[in-house]
Amino acid sequence: MNEEIPQWIGFEVMLRRFKLKGKIINKEPLHVGVGRTKDKLAATVDLPIITMIKDGREVVYIPGSSLKGVFRSASTMLVRTEKKGKYKNLCSGISVDTCGNRGLSDNDYFDESGIKVYKALQIALERHDRRQIYEILWNNYCLMCKVYGGLNYSSHVYIGDAYSTESVKLVKKGIAINRRSGTAAKGALYQIEFVPPGTIFDFELRGVNLPNYAMGLIFKTIDLINNGVYKIGGFKSRGFGMVKIKDLSLEFYGDGKALDHLDKDIEITEGVYKGEELEKLKQEFINAWVNLDAFP
Repeated sequence: MNEEIPQWIGFEVMLRRFKLKGKIINKEPLHVGVGRTKDKLAATVDLPIITMIKDGREVVYIPGSSLKGVFRSASTMLVRTEKKGKYKNLCSGISVDTCGNRGLSDNDYFDESGIKVYKALQIALERHDRRQIYEILWNNYCLMCKVYGGLNYSSHVYIGDAYSTESVKLVKKGIAINRRSGTAAKGALYQIEFVPPGTIFDFELRGVNLPNYAMGLIFKTIDLINNGVYKIGGFKSRGFGMVKIKDLSLEFYGDGKALDHLDKDIEITEGVYKGEELEKLKQEFINAWVNLDAFP
């Protein structure tokens, strides 16, 4: 394998792993919905929130997929804002605008011209060509795909469903406005189910083989969410969705050595970090992100 391509982009070797645990507290009403109720005669509310049965009772929760989507969007904003002009190939991760759907940047291995990245990777996997696999991943997937995953590329970050120990649900009435007339639309009255402010959810984010600058990006993303720049769920423009992620602890296994030529060493040993100790370590990770001048 080419020594310039680091091992962390793959999953063959466990270089480090970590777990961030904490609490999510919604500061505004929260609506993570399941869509409009189709059977209006049987429904008690038009726009219910998502729930599930856990330990024999109905609980409200925030799906991990929803949280991960917010994290990726917020991280993308940070990269485009703080590293403006230095990173031009960032994909949105949405629909066809993904790194996997782009044309392969280096086509020395394939006869097909204009071959898509995801297809090239699939062929390389079928050939069991490790060098080719790593070169495709390193040279064709942007930082967001390397961290959060992409087409045919597994994520280095996993966010679990955030369950609440409380099951309080409230209902708010709303009126749809006709944008042309500025008056109430026909059949405009609807009911929104929501979780009241102050509800506590368990939060857990796990990661493997992330370089220190990527961990700094994760911490900065949490700060962005806590500042209300990115919200969760629906009706955000109507005062819904602001949350704070609090009481964090970091469970870390591995060491703080740089994982590629762009990374910087950090002094850290295996263990659990919280409080002031975690705040100090968090700043070290953020500094690794801030000092990142080029991108993988």
